[in-house]
Amino acid sequence: MRIILFLICFCSLFCTLSQHSLAQKNMEYSYISDKKYRTVHEFKDQVFVPAAYQLKLEEPNKLNAGKVVIRFSNNQVIFEGSKELPEPFFISNKYQDRKVGFVFELMDKRNRPAKLKAVLDKDNYVFLFYFYSKKWGEHSYYLAEKSAYELAEDKSYFTSRSKYFIRSYSNLVNKKITPYTYVADLEGGGDQEKIRKDDNFFFEFQEKQLVTHKGTFEIKNAKTFEYQLKENPAIKARIELDLKGKIKKAFIYINFKKEVEFIDIGNERYFLLP
Repeated sequence: MRIILFLICFCSLFCTLSQHSLAQKNMEYSYISDKKYRTVHEFKDQVFVPAAYQLKLEEPNKLNAGKVVIRFSNNQVIFEGSKELPEPFFISNKYQDRKVGFVFELMDKRNRPAKLKAVLDKDNYVFLFYFYSKKWGEHSYYLAEKSAYELAEDKSYFTSRSKYFIRSYSNLVNKKITPYTYVADLEGGGDQEKIRKDDNFFFEFQEKQLVTHKGTFEIKNAKTFEYQLKENPAIKARIELDLKGKIKKAFIYINFKKEVEFIDIGNERYFLLP
């Protein structure tokens, strides 16, 4: 049964590799500070572009941005561009290890076991991926780290999750959110991409209007519901906006701290600065 599931996932992934390779050319490094991870489910559909690679205990070597791309799906991990790990690995089990971070038990196409560890720092940021198997050996991939100046620049421009305390839409009125990353094709499983400052992406919330980089929409109704997401257990509520225009709905997801976690509008999802 596991072999059949692996083959199905492999075929589906193979069909999308050409699209991913085109996007890979313009990729930026993934930074340690990009996202906090609270649960193992949050790795689904995540993409990591490491800045350095280490074989066993040798000195780490710098990687050009996009040279290696680590992609997670619900059932697989693939190391695009890696000569050392050239094939997809099927996820047989995944769990949290409080001493390390998160552990993914893997199998290759011949059912040979491997392990991948997403190593977290004290603030729940991933800084290292460590892979080991008897067949494929020992490999480490390091994420890039931003300087204090770069972190301060991000914080001054992008809106952090902790900036606003939100219970309902009334708490958002007369506030502006500048997102940090986004997914351009939510239904198609697009990659989460960094937002550049010159993209000028924003959301301004008014009593009767939602003003965005995509246009201004009249708000017909705003409701708040209890809401849960399996892949992100931090989500506890969702604000639903009924809009007038080409886009009929917008959704604002609120976490257990009463912070805005992300915003959906049309087929796009926008994430705030962690």
